[in-house]
Amino acid sequence: MIFEKEIAPASARGTAGNSTLIYVPGGNQESLVPRFRKASDLYHRGVARKIHILSRPGITEYCPQLGRNLSNDEWSAREMEAFRVNGGDVVPVPVPPSYFGTLGEARRISAIVRQNGYKRLVVVSSSYHTRRLHHSFTRFLAGTPVEIYIYGADAGAGAGAMDLVAENFKLLLYDHAVLRFCAR
Repeated sequence: MIFEKEIAPASARGTAGNSTLIYVPGGNQESLVPRFRKASDLYHRGVARKIHILSRPGITEYCPQLGRNLSNDEWSAREMEAFRVNGGDVVPVPVPPSYFGTLGEARRISAIVRQNGYKRLVVVSSSYHTRRLHHSFTRFLAGTPVEIYIYGADAGAGAGAMDLVAENFKLLLYDHAVLRFCAR
């Protein structure tokens, strides 16, 4: 289930700039923190100038300074700022709701990559989710010169037995049905 393809260290140092998009797929707060940490590390190494994240509706924890609950996007921006990512460099990307969330994210982000002429896509997610992400993004970027890189952020530490069973089932479903029949 784990598939990682990392940018060669020599080519990662400040050379990618505007030609690379870093994307962190959605997840719960517990899974997002290590993803944000890894994405911010890549950002500080100069892999990309911005980090794109899934824009999620809803609210999260209470913020005493604001006297209200934070939106999911506000929470994400604050977490990224804790990793020294400039607020303006975090780009929330709305994705239309879909029964297959990973598929919807891959479709939307791949369209952004193509429309803006990015040469590289770097996806940072939970390690156990990397293979399905790679298969999904590869499907939507087939026939393009875009290089896809996948980083696992937590070495599977956050995955319980049921998470792994569910991910195996989803991977089989995506590989044998969903990705074969989805439109580009």
